[in-house]
Amino acid sequence: PLARADLPAAANLLRRAADLLPLEDPARLDLMVDLGETHLQLFAFDDAAAVLDDATAIARKTGNERYAVRAALIRVGVDQYRSGAEDSSARALEAASAAISVLEPLDDAAGLARAWRLRMITAISQGHLEEAVAASERVVAYAAAAGDRRLSARSAGGIAYVLLHGPTPVAEALPRCEALVENVAGDRAAVAGIQSTVSVLLAMAGRLDEARDLYERAYEMLTDLGGGIVTMTHSLDSSRVETRRGDYAAAERELRRDYDALAALDESYFRSTVAARLSQVLWVLGRPDEALEFAATAEQL
Repeated sequence: PLARADLPAAANLLRRAADLLPLEDPARLDLMVDLGETHLQLFAFDDAAAVLDDATAIARKTGNERYAVRAALIRVGVDQYRSGAEDSSARALEAASAAISVLEPLDDAAGLARAWRLRMITAISQGHLEEAVAASERVVAYAAAAGDRRLSARSAGGIAYVLLHGPTPVAEALPRCEALVENVAGDRAAVAGIQSTVSVLLAMAGRLDEARDLYERAYEMLTDLGGGIVTMTHSLDSSRVETRRGDYAAAERELRRDYDALAALDESYFRSTVAARLSQVLWVLGRPDEALEFAATAEQL
């Protein structure tokens, strides 16, 4: 299920498999870390925090530092998405550095891929796109060494993001993103996420009908997979396509759908950006009072 990005099914199977193993079995800790990450991707923050805290406590008790730092990498992500604390980036970088110092002597390629992925995500959130590219290359290298295609697929989304938001010209970014889609074939969530990025690039190239068709197909694929982070943030791309088309009412519909879904989960990390985009759209639509409300919400988050 994880390879197919069927997150609800994966969470169920991981939980059942972990329950079959002895409490301090390293294989159980491995499953618990995967379960915590799956809960995080589903925005089930309380479930993610609970299983990761348990995994950390067991790992510390048994002296298994490998899994203690692996769990910490995912746990800091829970706090980033749920609380949006001002020091979340600093804590993320601290967790990544601690993990790298522990995992490098162990030649734990899979764990190092996760640590560099956290660095990549944090660099993206800070707008340090060159650092993000360098980190993404480390993710790809370590994931390949570990034989972990899922981690490679997740890093591909970060690379696509940097190609869209960085200085790469559209004419160069489009074929590179389309190549990424081919590289992650089989991981439907990764494919759909990159296709969303491609839809914005198509709109920037003036291929507006293709852009709308692609983001709609990507969203349909994501909803078939049962939701999660990529699904609930899809409007960050689709709304850009619609504003390029001049259809600000459609952009508002896209953004409000995701804002409401994220607000219901008390998510703050992505919701702040969705709120800011929604504020801009409402301003263009001539509704300044609502625009100011969402701008204030974005600032508060």
